[in-house]
Amino acid sequence: VTAASGKLPLQTERCHRCHRQALAAAPREAPHSVREGTALMKELGRSGGWQKALGLLADMWQAGMKPDTVAHNVAITACERSSQWPAAMGILEDVVLRGLEPDVISFSAAMSACSKGQCWDRSLNLLQKLQDTGLEANAVAFNTVASALADALQWAAALELVLDGLPTRRLDPTGVSYGAAARALERGGRWQEGIALLAQMKELGLEPHVATYSACISACEKAQEWSWALALLAETSPDLIAFAAAISACEKARRWEPALALLQEIRVRQMLPDTVACNAALSACEKAACWEWALVLLRDMRRQGPKPDLVSWNSAISACEKGQSWESALCLLRELARQGGAVVPDAITYHASISACEKGKQWQWASTLLSEMRQQKLVPGTVAFNAVISACEKGGSWHMAIHILCVEMPHHTVVPDVFTFAAAISACDSGSDGAMWQLSLNLLEQLQTGYALQPNLVLYNSLIRVCQLASSWQHSLGLLSELSAAQLEPDMASLGTVAQAVERGADWPSMPGLLDEVATMGSSASLIGLPSLRLR
Repeated sequence: VTAASGKLPLQTERCHRCHRQALAAAPREAPHSVREGTALMKELGRSGGWQKALGLLADMWQAGMKPDTVAHNVAITACERSSQWPAAMGILEDVVLRGLEPDVISFSAAMSACSKGQCWDRSLNLLQKLQDTGLEANAVAFNTVASALADALQWAAALELVLDGLPTRRLDPTGVSYGAAARALERGGRWQEGIALLAQMKELGLEPHVATYSACISACEKAQEWSWALALLAETSPDLIAFAAAISACEKARRWEPALALLQEIRVRQMLPDTVACNAALSACEKAACWEWALVLLRDMRRQGPKPDLVSWNSAISACEKGQSWESALCLLRELARQGGAVVPDAITYHASISACEKGKQWQWASTLLSEMRQQKLVPGTVAFNAVISACEKGGSWHMAIHILCVEMPHHTVVPDVFTFAAAISACDSGSDGAMWQLSLNLLEQLQTGYALQPNLVLYNSLIRVCQLASSWQHSLGLLSELSAAQLEPDMASLGTVAQAVERGADWPSMPGLLDEVATMGSSASLIGLPSLRLR
């Protein structure tokens, strides 16, 4: 809109098309007067009948009536209530095309419709056009656009609009204005600006709403500033949203104790915590490997509410996995599967349970769970297979580790990675067969030629270890040379294992050559890992 022409520029074709479709779908009964039609449109707008409202507006024009700006504002508001921003923009254009003058309400309703449609740029445009017409934008208009900017993660623009735009036009920011700015800062994780915003509100005599506090607490949560989150929580009368944000802040910072204390405080206040708050506390326990407390929380959810969802169960099982309590992880998995209902184990559930068995060296259980995944039509990925192979390695079952890598994974078209081969080669440590080193070297060749993967230091160290146990010191030396060629830096494990291999081979004439070779590698590792060689 410009002050000179007083006309709106043409909007998008989508606005016109939506407007025309709404008119075509609307009933064709004209009211007796503009006043009656306006009242009917208002009722229709409240009940979601925006298309019928537009039809009434068209009928009034066809009947020779002349609906005024107020009538058009009611129609725009009807579209706004149903989040129909293209239709709202089309009516706003009609206001000018029919020689009427849109007012602040016209623009504000259209801005609100665009905001609900996540069209923040259109809202900002309308605010500018409103001012270009010479109309005085009120705080409501600014708040509407600020909210749209906040939802669109445009935190800097929202803050500027509230802190600079309003005062420039001699308008005082309201609690709603600051709430929109706080939400924008929360979306952008600007916790320091959020704290300053609360302080500014208090200086102006405005009491921040709990939603404003919740937004600032959530900004602290994103920045892992859990202590500030708790401080802000203490300044207000928190609701469940504020509590959940503070618990989540503690969870992000791995502070499980205050997270549990806040959850308990919710129950003390006779409030029922929601799933978001409980899951955040469970996640805090999971990150800290506090599996016992995770079990207590899950039990309380089942007894007192809210009903745990799949995220709750998975967090508890993962807590058991991190706390190396494989028995508890399996019990939870079985209990979840037995209870039935809408919450059933998914791939994440099984991955966490398999990983728990891996840490507990329970390769039989890990292998069983892998089979169960396929029976449940769940697709185990490379991570799941790696965990089972690692369980076999820890449990001393090299046969099963090799079977899974060479038979099961190709059969199920699962591509192994370097960690898969490293675990399988490490499993060969437990083999009593003297040919284990040959099998390990074959796996290395398969990794490099069959899958075009680059071995890492962990894999090389496992290979050197297998060769050392098989008294194949020559291959240990060769692998040490390969490390340098692959631009990998041998560590103390690499050098120490080679030293033991050469010592077991009793090839003393080769020892000076080994020391020279290690020296020429430019290794930063200390030769303290070769004490036996240096003493000979």
